[in-house]
Amino acid sequence: MQELELAEVIFEPSMFRKLIKYKYNLPWPITSRELILECFGLPVVEAKSILIAFRTPQVENYLGFDIPPAGPEVVRIDIPFGCVNLMYVNEEETLLTIIVRSNLRVVRCMQSLLPLKLINYGTKQIVFTMMEKIQAFLQTYEGSEYEYRVKTKWSYYGEITRRMHEYHLGSS
Repeated sequence: MQELELAEVIFEPSMFRKLIKYKYNLPWPITSRELILECFGLPVVEAKSILIAFRTPQVENYLGFDIPPAGPEVVRIDIPFGCVNLMYVNEEETLLTIIVRSNLRVVRCMQSLLPLKLINYGTKQIVFTMMEKIQAFLQTYEGSEYEYRVKTKWSYYGEITRRMHEYHLGSS
């Protein structure tokens, strides 16, 4: 994704709980954005799904880890709550549901340039475009960076696979 400059795990208190830092280069007139998310995953056995919940930590120290301040001239995005649900449908399909409440912090810098309705529409389009790019990225798995990550971090992804089979998430 061209807009995504950085995505890195900055703290990992457990295998399935992570603090992730993202940096985005968004087009003019929006300046660069940064996002720090607390993420954790839960199996939902009866629904054959995995729920990944995330939010922006509202503290400067997260479980003993000092969250770095935003860089100069970088605006930090706030996500009070979000979740992704991956539900097994069949061997060829997975239902992906995303719910996010976010604040890209664009209103103040653009209020003098554009009407609020247009700002809100543009903000939704930015999020929609990012989701489309993630979808396209995931559909080109073979030979991708994601395939490489799965192979090099098999202790992590293998554990997810093992748990899915243990909970029979992949069987009808």
